[in-house]
Formats: sequence, structure tokens, C-alpha cells
Amino acid sequence: MEQNSIKGIPYGLSDYESLTRDNCYYVDKTHFIPLIEQEARYLFLIRPRRFGKTLLINMLAAYYDINNADHFKELFGERWIYEHPTALRAKFMILRFNFSAVNSTPGRLEESFEEHCTGRLVEFADKYEHLFQPGFRQELMSRTTASTRLDYINSTASRLRLRIYLIIDEYDNFTNTILSTFGKDEYRKATHGEGFFRYFFNVLKFLTSGNGMALERMFITGVSPITLDDVTSGFNIGTNITTSPLFNALVGFTETELRTMLEYYSARGALTLGVEELIADMKPWYDNYHFSEECLNESMYNSDMTLYYMNSCLKLGKKPREMVDT
Repeated sequence: MEQNSIKGIPYGLSDYESLTRDNCYYVDKTHFIPLIEQEARYLFLIRPRRFGKTLLINMLAAYYDINNADHFKELFGERWIYEHPTALRAKFMILRFNFSAVNSTPGRLEESFEEHCTGRLVEFADKYEHLFQPGFRQELMSRTTASTRLDYINSTASRLRLRIYLIIDEYDNFTNTILSTFGKDEYRKATHGEGFFRYFFNVLKFLTSGNGMALERMFITGVSPITLDDVTSGFNIGTNITTSPLFNALVGFTETELRTMLEYYSARGALTLGVEELIADMKPWYDNYHFSEECLNESMYNSDMTLYYMNSCLKLGKKPREMVDT
């Protein structure tokens, strides 16, 4: 078999659509989509850094995006969900934020947060302006804050019976940096009382509180529950699925998933070492993550480091240097 017919290793790649179109290997997590839909409308997931959270939410965004209605086979033809689509497929406008882009310096924090939100709201208008009435973008940008723009999008979409799926990646990135670098006082200014970040979550709750609201679903990821506890007492509609046994394997790789991937490359002559040897080599380094007490027999491999290891084996024909040195 020709080398260029083998799927690439998506090390460092979190763009689901690019991964699919560039013929990269994907550990299929689409069988979780029905479970996610059944669990709750507003979800939080906490996992370590570099564990596959961004790829997961990018996959969800590709699946639910109304603009992808005609691209289902292209994007999901090889996935479990293609034969088991849900009624919500391609029914939403996707509104997304990634708070790792927010500058955590106290003097710049709130301004940077507003700038990031404005940028994402402009992207939203670029993607979905054709679904709204003429003048939508101008009316949106005439509002002066992220909160008032969110309210305008939600109220306008609600009148038009459009549906919004909100995705927030790394919700706690800048708050964790503030806490570790600048201390508790600066952290509390943002997350307690009248803090702007706490207020942001209060606004999200308000945007879901009426009948027929467009903001129907949310998926929020982070690495720590600390900020979650501090900003969501006023939000209190989110369901934290972090320790649910149903979602233990939502991100990261199970040993079965890892074995299937290794066997794929081994069958195509791309690996110089045997599957069992490779698993035995990786297990002490990348395994032993457990996220539910009910799933102690299902340990998870760190997906980023596993792909790093495999990328070295496939491209260089040998283990990563640190493996050899030890």
C-alpha cells in the first residue's frame, strides 16, 4: 500500500474539519453525541490540558452547525454518527469563545475580555448574517458591550426561531493565571460579587430563562472546578459531567482505542515495533487517568502525548528521545 494512502497522525491538530479533509486518523468519539444530548442542555467538562477537549468541541461544532447541513457525509461519513444521526444534526448556529485568548494582566483583563468577545461575535455575524434580516450586523455592532450584543443576538434569533449552540473552550484559562500570578484579590475582582466574569455567566442564565429562547445548548470546557464554583452560583443551570461514568472516555484514549489505532498503522507496515510492545512502552507514561470512581478499570491515555509518541515512531522510525534515554 502506498505511504500517502495512510492516514496522518493529527498531533497538535484540533481542527476537526481540517483533520477530516486532510485524511488524518481520528479516534471516533461521535457515539457520545446522543448521550450528550440526553444528559442536559448546558454542560461543563473539566479535563487536564492537552487532553483533546478542543478537538471534541470542534467536532460537536461541525456536527451541529446549520451551515454544514449539506456536508454531513464529507465530515462524518467515516464516523459512527453517520449511521446514527440525531434529530439535532445541523440545527444550530454556533457561537463560540476561547478564553485562553484573553490577556490576564489585571490592567488589561476586562478590556481584553470584551475584545475577544467582540471578535467572536463578529465571526458569528460573518457566518450567519444570511439567516437574519437586513441590517443585522449594523444593529449588532451598535451595541457597546459583549453582554448587550449577546442579548441582541439571542432576542433576534428567538423571534426568527433560530437556534444557538454556545461553546466556551478553556473558560478558566485567564482566571487560573490571575490566581496563580497575581493573587486572590485580583481573582476575586473578576469572579465574585459584581465581577465582570461572574456577571457574564449571570447574563448567560438570563438568556436561557424565557420561553422559546434561541440559546438552547451550551458546552463549556476547562481544567479546574475552582472558577466554576465561584462564577456559577448565579448561573446554576449547568450540569457538570466531569465525574460522570458515562463520560469517562469522552476525551483521551482508552486502551481499546489506542490498540485499534496501532493495529491500523501496523497492518499498513508503518510501524517497526509490535503493537503490544508499543502499548507496554506507552502505558507507564501516558495511562492511568481516571475521571470517575465507577470507571477505575477504564484508565485513559493522554491523547496529546500518545499522538506525540506515535508521530515520532511513524515519521522517524523510532521512539521519542526521552523514551530512549530512560
